[in-house]
Amino acid sequence: MKEAIGRPPRQLRVCAKLANSDLLIVAQKAAKAGAEVVLERVEKPRTINYKGAIDLVTDTDLASEESILKVVEEAFPGHAILGEEGGVKGDTASEYLWCIDPIDGTTNFAHGYPSFSISVAVLHRTLPVAACVVEFSGGPGIWVTRTYAASRNGGATCNGKPISVSRTHELQRSLLVTGFGYEHDECWDTNMNLLQPGIEQEPALDPVQVTGFGYEHDECWNTNMELFKEFTRTTQGVRRLGSAAVDMCHVASGMAEAYWEYRLKPWDMAAGVLVVEEAGGTVTTLDGRPFSVFERSVLVSNGFVHEAILSRTEPRTAELVKEGIDLSQASAARSLQRVGLQHHLLGRLLERNITTAKDLFARTPLDLVELLDLPYETVQQIRLDVAVRITPAPHTALDLWKQAAERPVHLPSTLTPLDEALHGGIPSGSITELVGPAGLGKTQFCLMLSLVGCLASGADGGTVLYVDTERKFSSKRLSEIGRARFPAELPSQQAVEALLPRVTVVTPDSSAGLMQCLQSLETLVIDHAARLIIVDSIAALARSDYGAGAGPGSTLADRQALLSQQAARLKQLAETFRIPVLVTNQVTTMMRGGEGASAGVGGEGQLTAALGTLWAHAVNTRLVLESFEGTRFLRIAKSPAAPAAAFAYAVTSAGLEILPGIEAPARLLAEGNVVDMAIANEVPYEQAEAFMVE
Repeated sequence: MKEAIGRPPRQLRVCAKLANSDLLIVAQKAAKAGAEVVLERVEKPRTINYKGAIDLVTDTDLASEESILKVVEEAFPGHAILGEEGGVKGDTASEYLWCIDPIDGTTNFAHGYPSFSISVAVLHRTLPVAACVVEFSGGPGIWVTRTYAASRNGGATCNGKPISVSRTHELQRSLLVTGFGYEHDECWDTNMNLLQPGIEQEPALDPVQVTGFGYEHDECWNTNMELFKEFTRTTQGVRRLGSAAVDMCHVASGMAEAYWEYRLKPWDMAAGVLVVEEAGGTVTTLDGRPFSVFERSVLVSNGFVHEAILSRTEPRTAELVKEGIDLSQASAARSLQRVGLQHHLLGRLLERNITTAKDLFARTPLDLVELLDLPYETVQQIRLDVAVRITPAPHTALDLWKQAAERPVHLPSTLTPLDEALHGGIPSGSITELVGPAGLGKTQFCLMLSLVGCLASGADGGTVLYVDTERKFSSKRLSEIGRARFPAELPSQQAVEALLPRVTVVTPDSSAGLMQCLQSLETLVIDHAARLIIVDSIAALARSDYGAGAGPGSTLADRQALLSQQAARLKQLAETFRIPVLVTNQVTTMMRGGEGASAGVGGEGQLTAALGTLWAHAVNTRLVLESFEGTRFLRIAKSPAAPAAAFAYAVTSAGLEILPGIEAPARLLAEGNVVDMAIANEVPYEQAEAFMVE
């Protein structure tokens, strides 16, 4: 036991990054190998076994997976593999994970009923980068296949020809697809209520939407039934084909407008979601959160009908979460995969739907002995290993210093005087606040820095997570700044468009939604190798939800409590992942009695940063944008490493540009309490048309 406690947790093994196109070649070869096995056996008698009451597996599933594994293992012997039938194989510390479904839609295959497919995808740091789906259609005696393929930033094809999602904008003109799992629970029932057979339909139009019913007949099953009924009533129709990979590929090729389902597994989704994304579609969870293949709900669409569908699925999914149904990535297989259990033990846990530490410790040792069919001593050892590996190890000051030395300490803003004053740029591992009146360039600074964050990541696919609470993010403006500011790195519009997918934008619409978003950011940081987190702005939702006229129950104390939670979460993300967190803040008019009207309201007082003392102490660095005597200045108002300084600047097509030769007035450099420090704004709000958001 003591030896087990002393074992260090497994570390992710960093290997040379492979070209997505090379990975795609192997994915296609592997999928083709599996398809050849299936095609050779599709007309022959099948040997069928049952993993559950109605969840079946055939001898062809096993043979197909064996053929696929042979191709992958020969090409990349050091990669990890997650197969539906064979579980986890290979080096679980690898940055690459292959997700394989040898027959997606086994029930259809067993009955000789189209459609079913072979699905192969490879993930790099949990992000799908190459995928291939071979769809079987037709029927006995006339089987034909379609091969869908995609690589990240390389587009999607069907039988070698480019494909794209449909252009249908109206939900009532759409065709949907869904799926139902083996557990008939509340998610299943909710989905059925969205289908409602027998209800009078709108006149037939032209597009299609697709859905699927999983096999888990519990709360998610019930919820999916509700959704099934509703969408049957409000769209042109809903289909249930029985293969998640095929459903998603049909959305990607424009045959259907959207697909949703609960309780899928990584091998069900990994290939299909990449094909959809590369065909121009949108992918989220059913409650609108950013998607990962380790989530337990998925919504893919052509993008145009996405919000309309989310308006139905989000509240129902929220109800499931309130009832204790965990649909987050934390409940997926990845959690236990990352603790380094032996492959055969991990596979047995996953087969019994024990995918997280929470699942494991929610059961007694005796329950686990019966469920896993393992000796009591083995079960106790598994529990001990997991407990040890999910508990943070202590660090000495020397350990922390060495870790910091291996990572970038600052992210340069590319404003040379500012970077020099801050000893390198925006500091990593802490919160930097950018505060100022409207119209002085806070969002312009955020857009500019998001480009820096992407470019600083080089070719390894790092991203920026951009939380846009004010709906000011503009991809058009981001492209303009990129071309003007970084002509060498982004010499063409094509280069800019290749960079844009690295900026992940999230748009919460309430303070509670923002808090939920911040809670989910850890997953995104890991999945997308995030280099920077931006929140623009932290004040907008707090002031609208808890300001004057917000209604009963919305008190200043409530706001401060929520801000404290948001600040703590942002600091945790910054410190845990050693990345910069940039947050914009608004200004308020400080009256004699404290925080008063918003900026621009007349009366005595001075402009100061909004949100008060608690927030001011939460940020490590405060930068202030202000206007004084017709000139805009960027001021360092608070920094643990830099003296007070201010730099004149202008907003141009390239973002913020420092104006040389203009000294800051002494008033801007006066020392004082950072909480009530005055912010100058002697010109009215202005924003040139060129800088307007989309």
